[in-house]
Amino acid sequence: MATIVRGKNLEITQALKDYVLKHEKKVTKYFDSDVNLQALLSVEKDRKIAEITLKIDGVVLRGVEANEDMYAAIDLVFDKMVRQIHKFKTKLARRMKGGAFKGDLVTGQ
Repeated sequence: MATIVRGKNLEITQALKDYVLKHEKKVTKYFDSDVNLQALLSVEKDRKIAEITLKIDGVVLRGVEANEDMYAAIDLVFDKMVRQIHKFKTKLARRMKGGAFKGDLVTGQ
């Protein structure tokens, strides 16, 4: 599992990095395989923007949230990522249940 925390127009303090790493467990607990998480924290005028990108088995999930407080933006973006993961997992489960991945449909046996 690789986690990268970067800043744009912002110096990443240890407190911000620890806060992102603490919330990382919210999204990585749903996957057995390795998850690449990239967090980009930036400041534009009065807005603090948190952007999270997850790369899991060839699938990219991305969330962006802005707020006046960086910690609130991080909370919001991780909540958004949890919703996206639930949607992604539900979609996969429906495909598997529907038989879209069965081998005998493809080979005709």
